[in-house]
Amino acid sequence: MAKNGPKNLEEKKQDLAFRRFAKVVDSITTVVHSLVRYGGVALPFFFMYKVAEVLAGKTTTADIGLKMFGSVTITETVGYGLGLAGTLYGLKERKLRRDKTEYLQDRIQKLEKQMDPNRSTSRLTKRGTTNPMDKE
Repeated sequence: MAKNGPKNLEEKKQDLAFRRFAKVVDSITTVVHSLVRYGGVALPFFFMYKVAEVLAGKTTTADIGLKMFGSVTITETVGYGLGLAGTLYGLKERKLRRDKTEYLQDRIQKLEKQMDPNRSTSRLTKRGTTNPMDKE
């Protein structure tokens, strides 16, 4: 018999019952996780379907918008999407670069002063952008 294993029949039954319960809980958790994951993807499409179903055959501002966007080809849509994605990526990268510059600013100034105590400042902001007073 194992050192840490159940010693009598009652302990074996309790251990088996606990293992079954743990397996049921694990299975339920897996199902709920899958429902949340894939339901989060499918739910917006379901709502768009319901909106289209309700508005079908009615003249609304949505109809005007659909006609306007209906004339756009797939290649134009992809082009606009890629352009927008590139712009958003560039803005995010600029923010990250400025945040890192601000984070390192004090250390850089300290090291520069050690090398040359008479060094003058560039008058940039801590984020590395042009000082607003210099723009006048």
